[in-house]
Parts: sequence; structure tokens; C-alpha cells
Amino acid sequence: MRWCAVAVAVLISIASVLWGSGTGIESAARTLRDGWRTHPASGDVIVVEIDAKSVRALNHWPWPRGLYATAIDRLQADSARSIGFDIDFSSPSQPAEDERFAAALRRAGGSVILPTFRQRADAQGEAWIESLPIPSLRPFAFLAAVNVMPDVDGVVRHYPLGISSAGAPRPSIAAMLAETDAGTGRSFPIDYAIDPTTITRVSFVDLVTGRVPRAQIAGKRVLIGATAIELGDRYPVPGRGILPGVIVQALATETLIQKGICVSLGSWPLAAAAILIVFLLTRARDERIWLAAMSALALSLPIVPMPFAGAGFEIDMVPALFATLGALAAGVAMIVYAELHHRRFVDLESGLPNALALEHAARDLASIDLTVARFDRLTEMTAAVGSAVSAQALRQIAHRLEATLKTAIYRIDDSSLAWPSAGGKLDDEDGHYIGLGAILRSPVVVNDLSLDASPTFGVASGDGREASKLAAGATIAAKRIRATGGRWDRYVDGDSDVRLWKLSLLSEFAAALGSGDIWIAYQPKYDVTLGRITATEALIRWRHPSRGAIPPDSFIPLIEEEGRAAELTAFVLNQALQDVAAWQRQGLSIGVAVNLSATLLGDASLVPMVRSALERHAVQPAMLTLELTESAVIADAEAASGALSGLKALGLKLSIDDYGTGQSTLGYLKRVPASELKIDKSFVQGVVSNSGDRLLVQSTIELAHAKGMTVVAEGVEDQACFDMLASMNCDTIQGWFTGKPMAAADFAMQLREIAQAA
Repeated sequence: MRWCAVAVAVLISIASVLWGSGTGIESAARTLRDGWRTHPASGDVIVVEIDAKSVRALNHWPWPRGLYATAIDRLQADSARSIGFDIDFSSPSQPAEDERFAAALRRAGGSVILPTFRQRADAQGEAWIESLPIPSLRPFAFLAAVNVMPDVDGVVRHYPLGISSAGAPRPSIAAMLAETDAGTGRSFPIDYAIDPTTITRVSFVDLVTGRVPRAQIAGKRVLIGATAIELGDRYPVPGRGILPGVIVQALATETLIQKGICVSLGSWPLAAAAILIVFLLTRARDERIWLAAMSALALSLPIVPMPFAGAGFEIDMVPALFATLGALAAGVAMIVYAELHHRRFVDLESGLPNALALEHAARDLASIDLTVARFDRLTEMTAAVGSAVSAQALRQIAHRLEATLKTAIYRIDDSSLAWPSAGGKLDDEDGHYIGLGAILRSPVVVNDLSLDASPTFGVASGDGREASKLAAGATIAAKRIRATGGRWDRYVDGDSDVRLWKLSLLSEFAAALGSGDIWIAYQPKYDVTLGRITATEALIRWRHPSRGAIPPDSFIPLIEEEGRAAELTAFVLNQALQDVAAWQRQGLSIGVAVNLSATLLGDASLVPMVRSALERHAVQPAMLTLELTESAVIADAEAASGALSGLKALGLKLSIDDYGTGQSTLGYLKRVPASELKIDKSFVQGVVSNSGDRLLVQSTIELAHAKGMTVVAEGVEDQACFDMLASMNCDTIQGWFTGKPMAAADFAMQLREIAQAA
């Protein structure tokens, strides 16, 4: 797999070299390295600066050229090694002053360097103007180019060894001062690791007035130029800000003195070395070691050129860096892909291959018998023992089946295992499944719990490419035979598409619980008296990856019909209490209401399940409200009263939901130990416009208060409805007006924002 990373490294390296990409990164890295290896100037170069002090002292600009004659005489007398000017002498001044300057050049024996430079005639044209010193000065001086050539971004990084000026090759002033062989068309990188503040600088006025000691000048290469801000001639340079042109010339001279002409090694050597290292790292067996080594290589590449630069070599590292990063990204992508591929085909709870893996394995089989083993009793116990324990139990069962059948076993939902086999291979199907049942009859022990794993089997035959459809059919057969007390049954085509859709939904239910597709939304409950949110209702939501949002009314009745309400209720209860505990740790004391399925009223495990959830999440019972529909209470008032009394004894609150949609009265419901009544939204939403609804809501509030119950109005969507209910002394408001259902994190954020605003 890592060979792909090597291939990516090679391709990216070649592309970056050919296209010259990453110039900005290369420059930034070079600037960073220069900062790390900063060092002082050699001391051989002195800048005589036309600074602000000199400009003020000598009173006017431009100066008479006789002053430059005085400077030359002083420097000659003090035995300067060489003298160079970075000052424009291309225009004549006063004849007498020009003659004084020419005479000084003559006395210096023609050893002084005067500047030449090229510039465009105008902004749009292609013509160039060659600026040379005036003719009277040229016979007595060396002429050298002082052109500074910024890159396209305006930053000066390289300096020419020489240029063609007035039809003749001209060495640069830095090359002449450094006494380096020059040539036109060549340039070298200025070493900005040289600290420009360490270049010796003396003020021009101090020089011409004799205040500079001879020892400071003797044997030095002197460069005269402007540093005063008002005189311009300033350039941005990497890592050093904006420097005067004469300092840039001095740094170029220092670079040639200290390092000579830097030899460029290009980008191929380092790129090839990086590719070789990437190749060698493919042998690392541990992915973590490979990732660490690749990361270390990528981090080290920007500093690898540092010792080369100190030795006078320039080497580009961006192609090597791009190659390494590309290989690293490709490797990480492949690792992530492998992990996602693994997760896609593996049930994370049990570690067994999942339904998708089954489809993948069966797709090339033309004819199969697909067997589903359902463990409904294990599912019934999941609410009490937890899904993790159930998953471990299924894993143990799968190992038993694998040892017997010598084939892979797949977990296709929370209570079912499945496996394909070649169609028509069993001579005695009845004996086969009775035998499997006997093997699995002994209990499974998980965490000292003995769990009954007795299964029923369903079989469906067909094309392996329809494995998911066959699994749904086999599941139907397994459920059907359980009702008759038998051991196995075969599925026969004939169920409607709607039935298959429901089965598909049910088969995805457990996976949706674990994957987050089924989640909890929280709708605020606003206390009218206190003027703030004091509680919330947990609402179940299913966001299907292909079908989109599935209305609760579509899947909850189906789940209840299949006897899986306890599983769903346990999920909602535990998630809601977990969120309440998390909010409490954030300083948010918010109660939560959870809907209780009517099918659980006769379930003896209901009260222990609720008690266990409260204890597990360390939430005070008073923070929990269980909501039961009015119709469920009426359907079996005796069973409801007994179950709810047991729940009430835990210390939690009970609420009658959707009041007004049934046939009861408050007098009939007085036997139910509820402390809260929720008025159905069908009446609440008509409270402003419908006098009948208004009368029903008003009388319900008064009667509930008379019996010591609080009242919640649900479905409030506007200010008028809110105000009407508040005038009726309704205790709590719930609806989009006070808050839409939202995720737990968004609900907590809203509460914090409200608290901060207060």
C-alpha cells in the first residue's frame, strides 16, 4: 500500500521541479534559516553613510562635488584598500565642483569605483537608459554597476555579478569591492544571515571633517552611499525589513568576501534523497513508526540546506518537502481508508463482520442458502444488561458457530447472526438446525452474567447478489417460527414491498442507535412564572443516510409492534440522563422529560431499568419526568396505576401527555400519581382564535391547579398564544416560540448565552 506513497512522492517532486512551484515557501524557509544562523559581518567593509546627521550638517542637497573630492583624499590618506560610490554622478553640476572631483579621482590614480546603472525610459516602453558618470569623470575611475534587482514581489534576494551597460559588460560594485571575478548574466543569493547592524558605518560629515580615526579606515573596502530616509533608495529584504541600497550593496560585498560565489545545487539532490528515504521507510511494519518517521522527515527538510548555505552552496528543498508531504498525505489517506473500510465492514460493538460484509462476501455466489439465527431473549435482556454485554454474548455465540460450521459469521443487527452456504447442500435441514440449537442451548456467560442464547433459525435461498433481501426474508421466517415454538423455518417470497421496507428499517434500527443516526433532540420548557427555561423534553429523531429524516410516527409504532420499545426507551433514557449530568457539570440545572411507551406499563423490568439509569448517571430522580399518553393510561388504568406508582416511588415526576385527545376527565385520572398535565397542541394552537379551545384550556388549567398539578401547554408558536396562556396562569410553555428541538450541544449553548445575557 505504501508503494503508492512512493509513487506520489516521485510524481510531486518531478512536477514541482518542472513547474517551479513553491517559490514563496522556499524563500520563507531560507529567511527562517538565515535567522537561525545569523552571524556578524567580516569587518572588511565600511559604509560611509550620507545620513540625516550629515545632511543637516552640510545644510543642502545635492552637495557640491568638492565634498566627495575631500572624502576621497581623506580615505586615500588613511590607506583605504578600495573606494566605491553608490551615488549618481550621471548629471553635471557646477563646473568647478566637477573639476575638483575629477582632480581627486586623478590623484587617487584611477582606483575609485563610480556607479553605472540601467533604467527603463518609461513605465510602458521596452527602451533602456544607460546612466554613466559624466564624461569628465570616467577616465579617472573604474565603472561598476549598482543595479539592485528585486524579485516579482519587490523583495531583493539576489544580486548580479555584472550587467551589460552602454553596450559593455560591467562588473557590479560588490564584485569589484570583493575583488571577485565577474560575468554578465550571473547572480548570486545575498547572505541575509549576515547581520547588517554589524557592518561598520561612519558618518560622511565625520569623515570629511577628520573625526574618523585612520586605524578605522586603513586596509578597508569603503562604500559611500545614502542612508538618510529622505534620500530614498531603500529596498525590502527577507527577514531584515527595509534597508538602504548602500547597505544592500555592502551585504552583497560581504557575501562574496565570506562565501564567494554561491554554487547552486538545484533541487534534484535533496528531492532524490527524500524519495529514497520515503522508499526505505516503506519497510517499517508499524504504521505509527512510519507516520512518525515521515513527519520527522517533513519537519527536518526546511533546515537541511542550512549547513550547505554555510559552506557556500545553495540547495532548494521545496520539491523534497512537497514530495514528502505528498507521500505522507497519500499514506495517511490510505491508512484512513483502510480503517474506514474496516469500520464499514465490521460491527464495532462485537468485532464481528457486519451486514455489509455479508453482502460483499455473498455477491459472487450464484446460489446460496442464507441462514439467520435470532436471539430474541438476549434482546429482551439488553435493556437490563446493556448493549455492550449483549454484543459480547453474540461474539461468543459466533465463535461457537464458526467452530462448528467452519465459515464466517456475520452480525446483521442487534439480535441476529447470519451466514451464507452453498444452496441445496444440506440433506437433513431439520436435523442440522436442531443440532445447531443444541450446541447453542447452553447459556453464555459475560461479566458473571449467565445469558440464555437459545435461537430460532430462518433460511432464505436465492442469488448471492440479493443477500440483504435474503437476510430480511430469513428474519421473517425466524420470527414466525418463534411464535409457534419451533426451531427453524424457510422464507417463501410473497411479502409486500411495504413489509420489506419495514423489515429493512427494523434491521437497521440497532445500527442506527449505535451510529448516531438515531439521536435525541431537546425542546425547551419555559417556566412562565420564573421567566426562564427550567426543563426540556427529549425527542427521538432518526436521520437515515439514504431516506433522510424519518418521522417518529413512522418508526416508533413499528418498533413497539415488534416488541423493541424497551430497547428504544432505554436508549433515550440513558442518553437524556447522560446529557443532564453533563449540563449539571457545566453549572446548568435543567430537568428532562422522557416519553414512556405504553407497551412498557406491564413490563416488570421497567422500574429497575429507570432506577438503574438514574444511578448510572448520578442524576437526582427529581430531575427526571416520565411522560405517558392519556390514551395509554385509559387503556389499562389498573396496570398503569401500578407501574406509575412504582416509578413515582423512585422520586421522579410523572406527566400525562396529549391531554384532551382521549375520553377521560381529571376526575378519572386522579388515581394516576401524576404531578403534571400536558395539554395537546391541537387545543393550544386554537386558544386565541377558537373560543371552544380557549374554554377547554382555561378549565383544564384551573382544574389541574385545584388538584395540585402543574400544566404544560405544548405547540406554542407565536406571541399571541404565549400571552393568552400566560394570562390563564399556565405554568409552562413548550413550542417553537420558546425554542425548537435542537441537539444537546446547541441546547446547552443557548442556555449559556441566555445566562450571560442576563
